[in-house]
Amino acid sequence: MSISFLNPSYLWFLPLALGPLVIYFLYRKNPKKIEFSDLRFIEEALKRISRRLRFKQNLLLIVRMLIVLLLVLFFSRPVRHILSSGVSKEAGNIAVVLALDVSYSMSCVSDGRKNLEYYKDAGKKIIDLLPSSARIGVVVYSDRVHSATPVLSSDRNYLAGIIGQAKPTDFTTKHAAAFEEAQRLLGSGTFSNTTVVFLSDLAAHGFGAKIKTVSGKTRVIAIDRDRPCENFWIDDARLSYDAAAKHWQVEVTGGSHPAGKTGARSVSYHAGLIKVGEDFIKPGEDGRFRHVYSFRRGEGESCSGRVRIEQDALDADNVFHFAARRPGEFGVWLVDGDPKFGAGSESYYLRNIFPAAEVLTESEVPGASFNAPGVIILANVRQDSERVADFVKNGGGLIVFPGSNTTDEFSPPYLPASFGQRFRKSMNVTWQDAGFWEELGTSPEEFEWQRISVESGFYMKPEQGSRVLASLSDGWPFAVVGGYGSGRVVVFATSADRDWSNIVSKPVYAPLLSGLARHLSGTQDNVGIKYLKAGEVLRVQHKGPCTVVLPEGGREKCEGGPNEVIFENTSRTGVYAVLSDGKEVARALVNLDTGSDEGNTSRASSGEIRKYFSPNPVYELPENGWEDRLSAIIAGKEVSDGLLFAVLLLLAGEVLLSSRKRET
Repeated sequence: MSISFLNPSYLWFLPLALGPLVIYFLYRKNPKKIEFSDLRFIEEALKRISRRLRFKQNLLLIVRMLIVLLLVLFFSRPVRHILSSGVSKEAGNIAVVLALDVSYSMSCVSDGRKNLEYYKDAGKKIIDLLPSSARIGVVVYSDRVHSATPVLSSDRNYLAGIIGQAKPTDFTTKHAAAFEEAQRLLGSGTFSNTTVVFLSDLAAHGFGAKIKTVSGKTRVIAIDRDRPCENFWIDDARLSYDAAAKHWQVEVTGGSHPAGKTGARSVSYHAGLIKVGEDFIKPGEDGRFRHVYSFRRGEGESCSGRVRIEQDALDADNVFHFAARRPGEFGVWLVDGDPKFGAGSESYYLRNIFPAAEVLTESEVPGASFNAPGVIILANVRQDSERVADFVKNGGGLIVFPGSNTTDEFSPPYLPASFGQRFRKSMNVTWQDAGFWEELGTSPEEFEWQRISVESGFYMKPEQGSRVLASLSDGWPFAVVGGYGSGRVVVFATSADRDWSNIVSKPVYAPLLSGLARHLSGTQDNVGIKYLKAGEVLRVQHKGPCTVVLPEGGREKCEGGPNEVIFENTSRTGVYAVLSDGKEVARALVNLDTGSDEGNTSRASSGEIRKYFSPNPVYELPENGWEDRLSAIIAGKEVSDGLLFAVLLLLAGEVLLSSRKRET
């Protein structure tokens, strides 16, 4: 039998066990002399009493010394082994799962070595340390499980091979994914001694997602390689074109760790393969930075590139890809079926959004000059016009608002939905088609759809092939989009003024109309450009076969239905180009997910780790000497609970002896 300690540093406090003895001698009182006539009978009684008192005093002193001694041993956490071929007979049938973290924060370099390489070697050591009878599993994970042994195995070469083949990913960390998979593996047999060893930097960002099921019987072991990792990272880089200054502009935001303790770093900007400039960034006291850089790059309609911070301990998050298209000019024509002056006119509200728009009456439409690119807005018109139909058919955009002049007989061929009966009741609006918002380059969460109240309008029946963008609270469409010839049309169920709804007074109105106009005119900047996080699915509105060009130059086929293609293999950061018939139809910029603060490699505290895995026992092992302690935990039996029970018994004895002493 042998004994080892999980917290041997506490053994330095063993001399405290002599404390009660030292206190006894320091505060012992000498007896007082009192003169008395005859002491013969008293002396005989005192002899009997003093022997009993000395015995109780010595016993009380020993009990107090034992209490201190056992408390020190309790905190040092002794483990008892009865070794037999390296395995404790009391250890039971052993099952261990090694959870290897391959998130991008594991690429941090400490002392000239990446954390991932250190923990891969540690995993192989553990496989060699465990007894031959132990069953072992491996889970390779980040924010998802990338690979795992289907069952627990005792094939050492097979297990070491899985660990050796693990490579860093561009994903964030979720320890819950690994622990749940580990519990599944451990639950495949009747094991009495189960352990999950986390081979991870244990950064705080990985403990956000909750564990769904916790057994409470599996111990958790973590090897602590707590090394500083000074790091800069980029959260976002947005490219835009300044038409007035005739240059491109990149706005970069990011952070640094540790906050307020990092100096300036150089940053370089690249357009395509050409470096267009460099500068320096200096984070504030909160560790955050914002940097704007402008450059000129040819006369092309689009530009793509990347921004890069000089290499640091964690290089994976130092690059961010960006792209944009130069917004084109387009015309806007407002056709008002009931022209008025002031706030009562549809054109009044629309001109606030499109101040340069040309306002026409219905009678002026036949003689108007509509030239693409552009968009026509019909507001409360009575009848159709061939000029409008031809404009849309040849690639123009059209937005239609009904009104008091509109009837259910208004049914031009370009409408994506036909008008039915008019309703007169208060209803709310719900946005449905999030994909269309991506095409507009904005997000529905930024607006206040729930505050829109529609008091009157027309029930609409969508035509085949159209898309319902928003619905009324009773389920009827509020906005429908569809195609006509080479152009596109959006029709609303209510008017463009305040007579039938309050939409014109809500924050949603201006960005919605301006975004729709640019989108329908075909001049929208960044149309076809998608920003994705690593691992997100790439979806493109496209018909027919297509090919995706990967960041490293390889090509893969797209998959999907007749109107949408889907591409799932976006695990690496970079630029993905979607091609059809040799032409680019979309581009995706895949960057790291920095929203979970993965770049901040601060280690979670011991309390946070224990709380996260509670009620499972957690053991954190220091970098030096972890091998012996890990073997002791898995193959031995911790006796701390027995020591604590003994302390409680001794405390009860101490209280009893102290009370008897006072009575005497």
